[in-house]
Amino acid sequence: MLNAPRGIAKRLAGRDSGVPAITASIHTVARLLGVCLVGSGLSACAVGSMGAMMGGGADGVAALSSEGAQVAEAAPQTAAHEDFIAMAEVIDTPVWAALGPLDHDRGGIFNMGSVVGMLLVGHDEETAPEQDSPTAQAERYLASLDSIFDDRNQVAVAMSVDIFRKNSESRRFISAARDVVSDHEWSVASVNAAFQAGEIDAPSYRAQLSRLDADRRVLGQVMSSLQEQRQIFNRARAILISDDPSINLSRVDEEMASLAQYQELAARLSAAISGETELSS
Repeated sequence: MLNAPRGIAKRLAGRDSGVPAITASIHTVARLLGVCLVGSGLSACAVGSMGAMMGGGADGVAALSSEGAQVAEAAPQTAAHEDFIAMAEVIDTPVWAALGPLDHDRGGIFNMGSVVGMLLVGHDEETAPEQDSPTAQAERYLASLDSIFDDRNQVAVAMSVDIFRKNSESRRFISAARDVVSDHEWSVASVNAAFQAGEIDAPSYRAQLSRLDADRRVLGQVMSSLQEQRQIFNRARAILISDDPSINLSRVDEEMASLAQYQELAARLSAAISGETELSS
């Protein structure tokens, strides 16, 4: 069966860490929520996901940025299919989508005022290519957290929460995707075989292929998005380790492992649409 990762469930069931660690996490949560009150635009920043973890839900991230890549079009057919498409768009928006260009090299004081301005009026679309590289995005992401927290351990907690939110979005997407894939009467392989055997006519064949291909493109877009965002998180993790080898990244690593599993689940569902594997395998 396609079982969901258990990292989040373990987190919600409780950890074996002591009271000081719990207190520190609650303090980090409170500070994140406080920062998000600075302005409505800032609710789109990376640390805004803390509110989603604490009860805001994952739906709010859909409005983070109008610049997010468009998910392959697939007309909604059922409630599950509508959720499938909507959550694909949510996943496609990374937690750092609203951050502006990095104003300086890593290590200085991050100018929060400049971020607010970029959120309000936008920034030049002709951004230098190096500013869009995974390393530059990771640095920009960490700089935004460094401007809020006093030490990198708190930054690590905030980063784990952002990945937690991405896992929550992915879990909802996979649930809808399973329903969508289960609803298909044909796979690409089986509909091809049926057409070649003369069991279905050309219009039905084209309609089935179109539906299958649209859903497979949505799954492909989600896989690409998760891969790209995992790459940014991994670069950010590498920066944290290089600056402080003793930093505690256990929560980050656990959530990253779950995120990788969700990407794998999406790949297996895509393979089921193609007819390369059975849904229940």
